[in-house]
Amino acid sequence: MKRLDRFIVAEMFGPFVFGVAVFTVLLLAATFLLQFTNYVASGISIWTVLSMVALVLPGMLVQTFPMAMLLSALLGFGKMSGESEITAIRAAGASLGRIMIPVAGFGVTVALISFLFGQFVVPAAAIKATILKEEIMAQLDGASARPASYAVTTKDKVNGKIRNRITSFVTAVYFDFGTRLLRDAQVTAYDQNQQPAFVLFAKELEYQDNQEWRIRGAAHLVSSDGMYYAEIRDGAWPQQIAKPKFSPEDIIAQNAKDMTSLSMNQIEKAIEDAQANPSVLPKQVYNLQKGYWDKIAIPLAAVVYALLGAPLGIRNQRSG
Repeated sequence: MKRLDRFIVAEMFGPFVFGVAVFTVLLLAATFLLQFTNYVASGISIWTVLSMVALVLPGMLVQTFPMAMLLSALLGFGKMSGESEITAIRAAGASLGRIMIPVAGFGVTVALISFLFGQFVVPAAAIKATILKEEIMAQLDGASARPASYAVTTKDKVNGKIRNRITSFVTAVYFDFGTRLLRDAQVTAYDQNQQPAFVLFAKELEYQDNQEWRIRGAAHLVSSDGMYYAEIRDGAWPQQIAKPKFSPEDIIAQNAKDMTSLSMNQIEKAIEDAQANPSVLPKQVYNLQKGYWDKIAIPLAAVVYALLGAPLGIRNQRSG
């Protein structure tokens, strides 16, 4: 990196940090301040609330990086222009295009950091925030579990075309994410014609470390026509129903309203499940698709804002 590049990046770095801090605080206050205040007023420990703040911060940062990039370009180049440093640089033979190279490099770096945050850090933090929120709700109202449902799909080739088909549908009266349990669960298996074939009623389904669901307690299997009935014991899984291939995190992902808290793989899976479910409205699928491309568009906005803000920050030194 040449001295000119270091100088321009240094002039933009300070306003960028300032912008990240200001916009993050404003966004955090507008989104979560009232909720966190209610937690404290209800007797929740201040350390628990601060932990919640730390877990939602990565998602805030991803959204504030582009805005901070625009602010840093405007303030940085405004300062250099006001002190005639841009004039001196151009007088030394550097064109505006040459001046924009370190700006573009800084924007690309911020975009990459933002993308990696959104793809790896934010989803993990969002899962922990969900667990912590469930624990807080358990302290407030004594109910840490919520109803849940999930459609298990597979891809079939019909007449040369690939289609998504629902193989089973899982519902539970209570979903406890902390203990990874589905209580009072019902698993409905569908045949090739999308008609119910068997229904499994289980007191509890537990997600184990080997990434499989296991039956806990009493369970029984019934065919849709009522001609077959079987008791399930000792955690055995019936051969008539394929084991569901989803995790508790997938249940959280499909119900998430904020797409920034999901990875691109999670959103892509949610899109496939939504397209295979006839009860899902097209508008919901479009929203998921928008969230998928936002994972790329929001980081790229940092590059665009940097390249737009830098020329706009240069002031005309001529006066009447």
